[in-house]
Amino acid sequence: VGISAQAQKTLFLDHIRGKGIGIANVYKRISAFGHGASIKVSSELEKGTEITVMFPIIEPAPGEVNYEYA
Repeated sequence: VGISAQAQKTLFLDHIRGKGIGIANVYKRISAFGHGASIKVSSELEKGTEITVMFPIIEPAPGEVNYEYA
């Protein structure tokens, strides 16, 4: 449980393989998104890891379709 400080230094590199879609893949997608999107990792050994992905609210340009979900 948790990710060591040493492992966190290479967390976003492609050569690291784990379960799921991979944090390096998520990082690539967020970087490509632009517009101020970010990813934050907070981890402590023996306690756990929290990964937060933030996307800014972007208003649609005039004439763009605005989808709203309830």
